[in-house]
Amino acid sequence: EEVQETARALGMAVEAPPASWVAEPSPEGASQEVLSYEVRDASLLVGTLDNLLRAEDTHAILLTLQRALKILFDVRQAAVFLYDPAGNRLVGRSAAEDPLQQHLDQQVLPLTNGKGLLIRALTRNVMLDSFGCLSSEKPSIADEQVMHALGTEGMLCLPLAVGRQRVGVMALGLSEAQFRRLTGRIKLLGMFARQAAACL
Repeated sequence: EEVQETARALGMAVEAPPASWVAEPSPEGASQEVLSYEVRDASLLVGTLDNLLRAEDTHAILLTLQRALKILFDVRQAAVFLYDPAGNRLVGRSAAEDPLQQHLDQQVLPLTNGKGLLIRALTRNVMLDSFGCLSSEKPSIADEQVMHALGTEGMLCLPLAVGRQRVGVMALGLSEAQFRRLTGRIKLLGMFARQAAACL
């Protein structure tokens, strides 16, 4: 009941939640705890979307995304590469003040190369990681350069797309331990990426 009241206060329908939100019943009451976390995360996503819609330009959107990544996923290093259809390439955009990450701003990755996590995450519209968990795809030299700029052990690449329209890729800089913790929140990451793509 407490979870349902919280959901109603957030303006969320709880009578028929998506099947992916409902955990298997257990005698320990784990399903209620999982639902409580899902309601909390959903409320934070709603707040993030509101902030994204209020952002006035791409720079403001990037700053909002960085703040949201810290709050929702405890991810402090990230970069966005936007798809340039005219040049058939990814172009780095960074709102970070870190000098290393600033090197990613305007970095160009041609899709004709066809190699690497960033490019294949975009062209296949799937999440890819450098730790070999989601696929056996190996990082390219360009991927390694991005990870170096982020100052992290590895990265998770989130495709940004609206329907079939390519928007870009978000690279989350992570340690392997961080990545393992995020694997249980892949669906939420997907929702976050779709929000980001719709606003970019």
